[in-house]
Amino acid sequence: MRGFGFFGDPMDMALRKLLMEVELPKETQHIDRCLQSFAHRYHECNPGIYASPEQAYFIAFSLLILHTDVFNKNNKNKMQKQDYCKNTQGEGIFDEILECFYDNIAYTPFIHVEDDLDINGERIIQHKSKKKSIFPRSSMDPMKRPSKEPVDPYTLIIDSKLDSLRPNLKDVMNLEEHFNYIGTALSLNLDDLQRTFFRTGVLQIISARSRPDAFMSDKTVMNPEEAHPGIVDIKITKVGLLWRKDPKKKK
Repeated sequence: MRGFGFFGDPMDMALRKLLMEVELPKETQHIDRCLQSFAHRYHECNPGIYASPEQAYFIAFSLLILHTDVFNKNNKNKMQKQDYCKNTQGEGIFDEILECFYDNIAYTPFIHVEDDLDINGERIIQHKSKKKSIFPRSSMDPMKRPSKEPVDPYTLIIDSKLDSLRPNLKDVMNLEEHFNYIGTALSLNLDDLQRTFFRTGVLQIISARSRPDAFMSDKTVMNPEEAHPGIVDIKITKVGLLWRKDPKKKK
């Protein structure tokens, strides 16, 4: 798996890139090991997307199951989008992302491209041009097509244009800071701020975790729980009442 670079690729696109060059084995245990290796490599390339390689493996496995379900001609009861989201939502992935995964996987089946090998079993350099020839080519840029027309994922993979799927943050997010530490005031009055904290009330809370006397004697050092609980002072500058409406009782 070290030969694959999934840096910045969505999970479904990374899985398509893998299966273009790797044919999954027939046995279930071998498939599971292959997906585990893929998940570890994907997590190495994108450490901030999923919490762990196990979570990446779960999503990859769910996509493979979804693909098998959708494109199995003998399966009359196809998995619907809400079913896939319901079965996968326990992993902490937003429903919008799962819905996008469903649409992308259901759009077109996985494709495996056979590479030409030389006498030593090495790939022939011209294999890339051969991959391009198996897909119908169009003079139009795939990302400039009408918005209602779907984009072929394999065209983007072969042409190395997966970056075009990422929108410019400036186009989808307002990068200006809306919050200001002075609030609605014209300027920050440091004298009033210091006076407020100096004259404020103090709320004392007994904390079982804070035991300042725990290290004052040999007895409490060996057993800190026998020390007296500490008192934590919290300065209060504003007091408000939080009222929560009682939930309606189910009939």
